[in-house]
Amino acid sequence: MFLKSIRVTADCLFRRYFTRKAEGYDGIQAVFFLNQDGKAVHVAAYAGDGLFMNVSRLEKSGGKARNYDELGEMYPDFLMVRRKLEASKWA
Repeated sequence: MFLKSIRVTADCLFRRYFTRKAEGYDGIQAVFFLNQDGKAVHVAAYAGDGLFMNVSRLEKSGGKARNYDELGEMYPDFLMVRRKLEASKWA
């Protein structure tokens, strides 16, 4: 029997590159949505001015810029974690 491991991009970014807690809104940031097991299953990229670009099935017309509170209302079952890109890990 062949077992295949499926990699989730959001979780890979969360664990390897976006490792610093974001304080303020400077630099490259994202909001990660963690399931009950602590795995990042979705990510919204920071677009500036306190808004995050979210693309998912929940958005009726593709992606939309939303603030942190709006994202929390859309995904109430997930823990939201805002992280900053660790520049030294990105090459």
